[in-house]
Amino acid sequence: MTAPTSVAAIVGTGARAEMLVHLITRHGRKAVVWPAFDDLIEAKARERVRKRLGDCGAQLVNGPEQIADTSRTVFVVTPSWRLRSIANRLGGSLGGHHTVVHTCTGLEEGSHAPASDVLRAETPVRLVGALVGPIHAAGHLLGKPGAAVVGSRFPSVIAAVQAALAGPMFRVYGNVDLTGVEVGGAVADVLAVAVGLADGLDLGASVRGTVFARGLAELERIGAVFGATPGTLTGMAGLGYLAATTSAPIGVPMKIGRALASGKSMAEVLARFPRDGRELVAACETVRDRTQARNVEAHITGAIASVMVDGASPADAVRQLLTLGQMME
Repeated sequence: MTAPTSVAAIVGTGARAEMLVHLITRHGRKAVVWPAFDDLIEAKARERVRKRLGDCGAQLVNGPEQIADTSRTVFVVTPSWRLRSIANRLGGSLGGHHTVVHTCTGLEEGSHAPASDVLRAETPVRLVGALVGPIHAAGHLLGKPGAAVVGSRFPSVIAAVQAALAGPMFRVYGNVDLTGVEVGGAVADVLAVAVGLADGLDLGASVRGTVFARGLAELERIGAVFGATPGTLTGMAGLGYLAATTSAPIGVPMKIGRALASGKSMAEVLARFPRDGRELVAACETVRDRTQARNVEAHITGAIASVMVDGASPADAVRQLLTLGQMME
């Protein structure tokens, strides 16, 4: 059965899922949602989520079979550490005519694989993409304009996402550099932790500006390590996302940086921010492994990795950065 193009599906929950439902239904399309609840979520919490999604205009379904039968375009809104299990469940129902676009900004734990690789490994789908960038879902639900970038090697995927989501209040840019778009989101999250750490330690505007400027240089160098196209990391997926997640209201990565600066342990941070904390640890490990293997300078992300992965204190991480030898910009 070929799914109709007038229906778009969403797998997952949360503010971003609600935003996608709103964008899709605003265009007269039907939004079908499979919440794919975590087993730990209690029944009452599930009912609250179902009600919120229903109030946004979504039709809820119970499994991947209904997603595949009703929709050709599927948005997967789950954390990177749950993606493989969700993709595995989708894999038995999806086919080559489906387009699957994820919203992960992290890399998979253990394998350090980007989400697009996980989707290709666990499903027969090849038309994959990533929707990231300066997305502020809560702001959009309050009527604020927004924008994102969809990365895919296939122009048809970009066109499908733009047709489903773009409008006067939400712009969707396209980029054929899928690798750069995925890496940009992951590295920008790590840099946002650094900004939060600097703010939490009250290091001042000069240090904040330095983290942005030198972080941008790191974004480009790290992107090259992963094979990203020059310029992608200074666009919506990298710089744009970093600017959004470090602005008021600040994003979770920056909140994590501030929590670490206040003396919270990584165990406490992971208890408070389990979803984003796990993704950030995986991103730190991946970026550090890749840059060290290629002997590429990545001092800021390396310092954050020393805190989030190795357990170094924020003060030691800052000292590590401030005692670097002088260099050319």
